[in-house]
Amino acid sequence: MIDPVRLANVVREETKRLFPKSIPYWTPLKGAQVLMTGCSGPFGLWLLALIEYANQELDLKIRTCVLTRRMTKFFANYPHLEFMDGLQIIEDDVRSFKLGAFRPSHVIHGATTSASETYLGAKSLEKFNTLVSGTQRVFTVLPSGSVRSVLFLSSGVVYGTLPEGIKTIPEHYSIAPYPDDISSTLGHAKRAAEFLCHAHASEMGITVRVARCFSFSGAGLPLDLHYAIGDFVRQANFRGAIKILGSGAAMRSYLHFADLAIWLIAMLTDEDKSKPSTVNVGSSQSISIFDLAKTVANRSTRPIQISVMRGNDYAVGNPVRNTYVPDTGLAVAYGLEQWTSLETSIDTMFQSVSTS
Repeated sequence: MIDPVRLANVVREETKRLFPKSIPYWTPLKGAQVLMTGCSGPFGLWLLALIEYANQELDLKIRTCVLTRRMTKFFANYPHLEFMDGLQIIEDDVRSFKLGAFRPSHVIHGATTSASETYLGAKSLEKFNTLVSGTQRVFTVLPSGSVRSVLFLSSGVVYGTLPEGIKTIPEHYSIAPYPDDISSTLGHAKRAAEFLCHAHASEMGITVRVARCFSFSGAGLPLDLHYAIGDFVRQANFRGAIKILGSGAAMRSYLHFADLAIWLIAMLTDEDKSKPSTVNVGSSQSISIFDLAKTVANRSTRPIQISVMRGNDYAVGNPVRNTYVPDTGLAVAYGLEQWTSLETSIDTMFQSVSTS
């Protein structure tokens, strides 16, 4: 469905287009060794593209090590990465892996059950254990004295279900999922892992940043899972129509993957302890699911009919949320903003899809 060659070309061009926005953040990564977990999907695809381009343009000599459970699947999805200079792969489980000779100076950690496993109904205890035990394992194997900074890829689901009337979620908002809400497994696990990151970083004397990630768009987002925007692109491209399973009234927002990669690099490399350690990562520009479907339809090259089923809204692996939009005011401290429009991001999704 997503053509690997088309995908690689789109990612490369988008990375090149936005690269100037990232230039202020690279100096601390010169000669760095970056360990990445939970980055064998779109996050890793775009981060590796940005690092590869920075190496070429700035001669940084950054080396990267990606932990993945299935190396063959990783390279099947992104075959162009087999030829990336300085890339090492560890094929193992985050709960038991060993670093070998790789000595990271920087860590981007986000390993959990995959999106496809969540979609297929992964058990709650398995999801929780993978994330929490995996985080414990990451800090256990880190060599003493070599690590400067850790960036944890958390999620906006740590806030739980919002009261009516809340339009955006600020970082200081202290609500959380109820402990008996099994549908909020990811939120419980991410919150616990955030604590582990802060506690270990404090003991080790290293900088830790928490990126509470919301929703994203752009080439590489799976089109056959539980992501509304991916499903709409798939339907428009292959069915010529979009069916909304729900009321279409829920509010969401989307940050382009190329923007996201720069945000993450900025947070990873900035060790100024006066800056916020926890930052919402996403777009504050809200849009209803119905208007999202219309926007996708308008970016298609053919007329698209939209139908609304008018049933209950639903979510897979998380509770239903009427609003899932971050307040991104703290990101300004890092010089970050949304540079790419939703329309442009959707265009890259269409551009990466196979025509056959």
